[in-house]
Amino acid sequence: MKKRMTAALLGCLLILAQACGDDSDHGGAGPEPAASFPTDSGTGYLYDAGPMKIVELNGTYYDMGRQYGHLLRDPIQGLFQRLDAKLNLADGFLPSVFRAIYEGYIDSRQQALLQGLAAGSGLTREQAALLNVSILFVYFGECSVFSAWDGMTADGYTITGRNWDIPAEGFPAVFRGSTVVAVLNPAGEFHDGHEDNSVALIGPAGWFLGLTVLNEKGLYFEYNNGTLSIPLDYNLEFILSALGGRVTEGLTQNFRAALDDDDRDEVDRYFTANRVLVASLVQVADETEAWHYERSLYEPSRKVQSPSGGDYLYDNPAGTDIFTNHFFFTDWEHQRFLYTSLENDSPSKTFRRLAGMQDLARSYGAPMTVETVEAIMETPIQEGGPLVNRGTQETMPDILDVTNYAAVTDIHDRVFYVYPANEDSGSGWITIDLKKYFHP
Repeated sequence: MKKRMTAALLGCLLILAQACGDDSDHGGAGPEPAASFPTDSGTGYLYDAGPMKIVELNGTYYDMGRQYGHLLRDPIQGLFQRLDAKLNLADGFLPSVFRAIYEGYIDSRQQALLQGLAAGSGLTREQAALLNVSILFVYFGECSVFSAWDGMTADGYTITGRNWDIPAEGFPAVFRGSTVVAVLNPAGEFHDGHEDNSVALIGPAGWFLGLTVLNEKGLYFEYNNGTLSIPLDYNLEFILSALGGRVTEGLTQNFRAALDDDDRDEVDRYFTANRVLVASLVQVADETEAWHYERSLYEPSRKVQSPSGGDYLYDNPAGTDIFTNHFFFTDWEHQRFLYTSLENDSPSKTFRRLAGMQDLARSYGAPMTVETVEAIMETPIQEGGPLVNRGTQETMPDILDVTNYAAVTDIHDRVFYVYPANEDSGSGWITIDLKKYFHP
């Protein structure tokens, strides 16, 4: 097991003179901040956590965007410049099309966050949107999920694990140094009669997307690409669905659900009532159980819940939810079966990662702890796990991806454990106690 660092311990080692302004009343009971930025409705705080950053944002959505942009101005600008150089975000045709689609379906909260991010970071409003749209060009079919609960965990509570992988060709350097835990504490924000939840996001600097999300109520959301099963097709149905924001993208839906929903029944109603532009698999978990949805543009979402999960290589032990990037159900409209087995695997090794985690679940058995799930998520793919280290291509030249970060979440205790695998620091797992940053 790699050495664990605690964000609180790292924060306490900061030189207090680095702080900007009076931080004696900063929002959480967490470590001393490295910097702060006051706005009319609240103050934002920046904390160092090894190679990662934590931002605690407080106030209206516009002000939280300004705080984020100001506190992480250099990382945000640097990431945009590297992505622009790689993807031609500013002048490319497809980025401009997807930005227009994205602008059509994001709600007023995300609009305000982007406006504030641009004001604080020095990006233009268009660049702030393109930064978030860039996810569509770096997410080709990767990621691994492992969750356990009930009789599989030591205390019965849910522990989730996920690895977010990125294309190996050129992108590890693009994203290195950009991983942020952003905690948003909306102040007095109500939508449809509901006071918005505090949420914590793990992802690259400046992204307001639901890659890995936990809200104050203990609802967890995670996103995997599903285009290995249902490819993105610019057909008439896609065009009509995209026009005017009639159908939104799954990452945005994860973010909205975290803000709006308080229990599993609300999540289930939201996800089953809404389709997605791009096929995806979305894990949802609360303190006592985890499950996931297979989601498509063409049909309503389907729920996959232990111990039953479809007929396509579903072999998860009871009390676990394990999946990668293919659908378990086999009767979806427009579904394809280009990759079908360990012998006929995708470039991202979707079946190898799935079978490896299923075997590890049986090998470790109950009772599992946070350390058990960390050990599973950090097991290299060459050794039967899901982690793809930099350099893996030297022995597996056909593999497509590299793990940017691994995350384990203790939902009951509201704690993220993050392993920034793409960094050079060798920091190991970093503990982030979200109770110190949530203050709804």
